[in-house]
Amino acid sequence: MAAKQRAQGESAVGRRQRLGEWGERVARGDLEARGYVVRDARWRCRYGEIDLVAVSPEGVVCFVEVRASRSVRFGGALASLTGRKRRRMAELAARYLQEHALDAPARCDLFLLQYDGSAWHTEYIPSALDAQGAPL
Repeated sequence: MAAKQRAQGESAVGRRQRLGEWGERVARGDLEARGYVVRDARWRCRYGEIDLVAVSPEGVVCFVEVRASRSVRFGGALASLTGRKRRRMAELAARYLQEHALDAPARCDLFLLQYDGSAWHTEYIPSALDAQGAPL
């Protein structure tokens, strides 16, 4: 019985991780189909992680937060993006630009994947956050 519970606990963490990785692959494919060039995936520094860094066809550096949710029970994918996470995303974007010495227009985008019980739906929201991480 303990082994079964342990396996279920591990699989819950594994499922969340796999969902996140899958969502990032879907987002990357969608962005590339739109003509974006992905510079980095899962870029990390000591302060956090940016899911995707891409350059739009217009030359804008896009910091993309990917959110996936299997349920709308707690507000879905968009509701999972807390104020703290939005502020952190803006801070990480500024740090990335500085560390890579990029002098280009930049924005913070969202890529949402939402399961409605029968199918997955995606939504890409360019310029979803301002420089302080507040929703636009």
